[in-house]
Amino acid sequence: MAPYILAFKPPPPRGPHPGPYKAASGGIGFDITLEIFVPKGDRPTNFTRINTIWWVAALMRLLQPTGLRVPVISSISFTKILKSPVEPNFWSMEMNPRQWVLGTMSDSVLSSASLHWMKKFWQPASTLMDIPSFNAAFQAFDQACWSQTVGSALLMLWSSIEALIRPGARDIGCTLSKCVATYLEEPGARRDRLFAATRRLYERRGVTAHAAELPDGITAKDTFAIARRCFLRALQDETLPEGKLLLERWTKRT
Repeated sequence: MAPYILAFKPPPPRGPHPGPYKAASGGIGFDITLEIFVPKGDRPTNFTRINTIWWVAALMRLLQPTGLRVPVISSISFTKILKSPVEPNFWSMEMNPRQWVLGTMSDSVLSSASLHWMKKFWQPASTLMDIPSFNAAFQAFDQACWSQTVGSALLMLWSSIEALIRPGARDIGCTLSKCVATYLEEPGARRDRLFAATRRLYERRGVTAHAAELPDGITAKDTFAIARRCFLRALQDETLPEGKLLLERWTKRT
């Protein structure tokens, strides 16, 4: 927990503020309900241990987007702190008080299906982070929930989709919509409907970016749903989509 505390006297050099202290209303606090433990010396991925924890949390947010966060990292397992003869070190991590929960239909309890997915894909899919375009795309997607406004979140989501698919700069709204529809659906009515929906959403992105008009919550959630499907597909395939090839498939209806 982090309440807001006010001090009224200047501190001495390199010293703390002297009292008295007064509490202000507000502050932030989190209930920690799940621990991820990475033993010292373990390298299950190419990441550092701290980035391994972020990767697992980011994948959990992708699978079940219900506000999961990593507020703090400890040098000692939480279950051993009270009896530890060694003083633990703590590092704050995801402490932003605002978090957009864009996937509101998810259960807040991690499902067996999500855990089985994690077990199967979290290590092999981590190699995609070695590819700069995917790394940038996935981080933008994961960071969208920490945006200050829903408009900023929307722009980050579209940036993540563009970085993932790389549709080129020509007629980007139409081209990107064709690529997304081809990537996620087989030829037919479902693909055509997804193309139309994606293009409408991208047009809303343009209004937000160029006319400073705030999007509604449904636009952000629908965009998140499309981005989520794209990243799940890439992670499960363990490869990046190719915008040029997707556009060719759209043209040939394959």
